[in-house]
Amino acid sequence: MKINDFLLVDYCNDISRFQVLDIEKEHLLIKAAKKGCQKSKNKLIESNLRFVIKVALGYQNNVIPLVDLINAGNIGLMKAVDRFNLEENHVKLITYAVWWIKQAIKQEINEQSKIVHIPINKLIKKSKMKTVIDRFEQINGKKALTDDIWHEMMKDSSISKDEIDELLGIDLQTNQQLLDDIQSDEQTDKKALSSSLQQIIKSELAGLKKNQQIVIKLYFGIDTTHQFTLEEIGDILNITRERVRQIKAAGMRKLKKSYKLSQIIGDVL
Repeated sequence: MKINDFLLVDYCNDISRFQVLDIEKEHLLIKAAKKGCQKSKNKLIESNLRFVIKVALGYQNNVIPLVDLINAGNIGLMKAVDRFNLEENHVKLITYAVWWIKQAIKQEINEQSKIVHIPINKLIKKSKMKTVIDRFEQINGKKALTDDIWHEMMKDSSISKDEIDELLGIDLQTNQQLLDDIQSDEQTDKKALSSSLQQIIKSELAGLKKNQQIVIKLYFGIDTTHQFTLEEIGDILNITRERVRQIKAAGMRKLKKSYKLSQIIGDVL
């Protein structure tokens, strides 16, 4: 459902007539939509359009028109409706869809911004690199040299020296606005996805080693009262934070090979 500036007010008034559905009604419509009922799919989309506006307002700035953000968010919502699977997700559609909505909006910001020419995933990795460098310099009391950064970053075997060099050349200052959005959303995205992820991760854990299962369950709050930090898990298991990180990374590399997980989270984990 694409809109323009002149129709924005009318659009907001128009979608206000669509009622928010309860979870039982949603799941009935999802079943019908999966069988090819376009009317049911449309109703699912329409009943959640108001939430797209709320998300888009959080990204509003003086550069990109709000209508563009809403249009992008609507595309993300449609993708979520197509991908939602009742066998894997026992939550309301919007709980699952909010991640797709945000990713679509961020991608729109990335494409339109005159400053940002760097893919979002690279900015996320650069942000993580900055955290690693800051921690190294705090612990060692000296400025991190290139060799130090290589050593610290390559503790995660999934990154190469060439990629590290590429990340070193990224200027975070000129991409600060989008980076701030990414950082502020990290915990929100994790919580929004947690219900969906917990169901799928739980079903895939059997293929992992016992220590990997324990760490990942604690980290994602599966069968626990809350999600634990790496430090907290280390205290529980009487091992270092770094060892917990290594165990988690090894387990997540295996889980990433799961088709179910790849369809929902791609490279997020």
